[in-house]
Amino acid sequence: MDNVKFDNIELGEKRSRKSFEACNRLGRVMTVGLSEQYLSLKLDELHLAHEFQIKKQEEKEEAKRVREELREQQKLEQEIRSARERIAKERKHFTAALRDLQARLEKVATEEERAPLLAKLAELEAGKAELEAGKAELDSEEKLIDYREQNAKAGYVYVISNVGAFLARGFTR
Repeated sequence: MDNVKFDNIELGEKRSRKSFEACNRLGRVMTVGLSEQYLSLKLDELHLAHEFQIKKQEEKEEAKRVREELREQQKLEQEIRSARERIAKERKHFTAALRDLQARLEKVATEEERAPLLAKLAELEAGKAELEAGKAELDSEEKLIDYREQNAKAGYVYVISNVGAFLARGFTR
C-alpha cells in the first residue's frame, strides 16, 4: 500500500494477489488461509490509496499551473512597467530638450544661428509626435492586456461530434 503511486496500480494489484497466493500456499500445511473477502478489501484499500495518489498528483499539477500563470502575469506586469518608464523618460527628455532649444532661440538674434536650431526643434517635435503615437499603441496594448487579465480563465470549447467514441468506452447518454 505504501509503494503505490499515481501511475502504478497494476503493479500493486499484482503484488497483492501474489502475496495472497503465497500466504495461502504457506498456510495449507496448518489448514489456514486468507479469505477472498480479505483480498477484496485489500484491493479496495489499494484502489483508495491509488485514488489518493492521483489526487495528490493533480494538486501538484494545479499548483504548478498556478505558479506558471503567476510568473507569466509578473512578467507581463514588468513589461508594462518598463514600457511606461521608458516612455516617461523619453517624454521628459524631449520636453527638456524642447525647453532648452526654445530658450536658446530666444537668445539668438541672427537668422543664420536660428536656422539650425529651428531644424533641431522640428526634429525634436517629430520625435515627440512619434513618442505620442507609440503611447497610443501602448495604451491599446494595455487595454488588450487588461482585457486578458479580466478574462484570464476564458478559453476554447471543444465539441466532440463522435458520440460512438464515448459509447465504446462504456459512457451512456
